[in-house]
Amino acid sequence: MLERSAEEFRNFERLLELELGGKSEYELYDLAFSRVLKPDPISLLGVDAEPRCLMLGTDQRDYAVPRIAEWIAAVKPGGRLLDLGSGDGQTIGHAVVGREDPLTLLPLDPSEGALAQYADRVEGRCAQVSVPDTIQCTIDEFVAGGGQGVDRLGGPVDLVLLQHSIYFASDLRALFRALHSALTPGGRIVVVFAERGGQYSTTMSRDFWATQPGPQPTLNDGRWSRFDQFFGVADDPGASGSLGESECALQAELGEDLFRVIERSLQPTKLFANDFGDLIALALITGLTPSNDKDLRAMLHYVSQRLQRDPEAFGLRLTLTGPRARMLSVEQPQHLLVLERRDVSG
Repeated sequence: MLERSAEEFRNFERLLELELGGKSEYELYDLAFSRVLKPDPISLLGVDAEPRCLMLGTDQRDYAVPRIAEWIAAVKPGGRLLDLGSGDGQTIGHAVVGREDPLTLLPLDPSEGALAQYADRVEGRCAQVSVPDTIQCTIDEFVAGGGQGVDRLGGPVDLVLLQHSIYFASDLRALFRALHSALTPGGRIVVVFAERGGQYSTTMSRDFWATQPGPQPTLNDGRWSRFDQFFGVADDPGASGSLGESECALQAELGEDLFRVIERSLQPTKLFANDFGDLIALALITGLTPSNDKDLRAMLHYVSQRLQRDPEAFGLRLTLTGPRARMLSVEQPQHLLVLERRDVSG
């Protein structure tokens, strides 16, 4: 069916060549990623008291925020939360709405601009939440600080949020050992990350490079392989799996029984797009980094052809009702795990 629209797809390829041609790796990533940053205009205009969705470009926040909110609600009055890789507070700003007891947030992010917006965004949504300080550094810098890194928190924390920020940690073992030290006894970590097997962009990247002659590049897909093994989710691409599998994997990876896994789920999230140009561009987020404009044209054309010939491979759908009506979508599931700190005896 889509092959009948070949000329329309080719027009999108041409437009993307003009938009993305000659750009650096970081510029290309930012331009492609910006296509999922589509807030619900109904919410922006304040027409609805209850937003119908958090973001039009993906429903990952829609799925994660209710669970994050429940774990935030379980934090004791006056508790402290470390938002690791916080960004500008858009996600947690939704999750703290309705909090009835005092809560201190500690955002950590390398972006000075994002941190500058964080307090205003979050404190404006909930009077019980305060952001007395921010920590400007990368996750790796925080971990490399050892005891000093944890000391920057000004004391132990009750909850840590890792919402799609774990990708920027070079050493997962060092990160989770540091977080174990930073948590209060019984403190928890909420981890959210993309599921490898159902990733639209990762699958496109892997399949494209398989068609190319010569040695295969090292794809960013390797980071998801690390998470699969680290959290024990490699064998369940279509189901949530068991808590015991994740506990055993964590214990093996860390060499100590530092955490109990108290929640684990695979959320059937999607990427949404206004048109096929969005979908073609989104395939460049992971693993498709052109070194010149010729490579860019080849990558865009490959993705365009795959969407036309094999849409079912990516769960391509057209939404007919609701706030995302008339939008296209592809499958991009995410894992959500909650870990609870165990005390290490001896």
